[in-house]
Amino acid sequence: MLSHHAQQRSQQRAIPASVIEILLDHGVVEHSKRGLEMLYLTKKGKHAAIMQMKASGMRHSDHYLNAFLIESSDGNIVTVGHRTKRINRN
Repeated sequence: MLSHHAQQRSQQRAIPASVIEILLDHGVVEHSKRGLEMLYLTKKGKHAAIMQMKASGMRHSDHYLNAFLIESSDGNIVTVGHRTKRINRN
């Protein structure tokens, strides 16, 4: 479930709901110390995402493949965005 903040950010950052679904399906989870989880695509996940986008007729780009989302422990999506830096692993 998207929070109000996540809905605003997905609209502002041009991240459609289909990309959020792809992140939930193929994303790798990185846990944070605050109980939140970041989901993003690795190289393997990007390949699976491209195949899923092609199958659904959606245009793929790095813009979509570098997206991430932050999810709370209760399953709500807090925010979405685009990665511009490497992920720091804990």
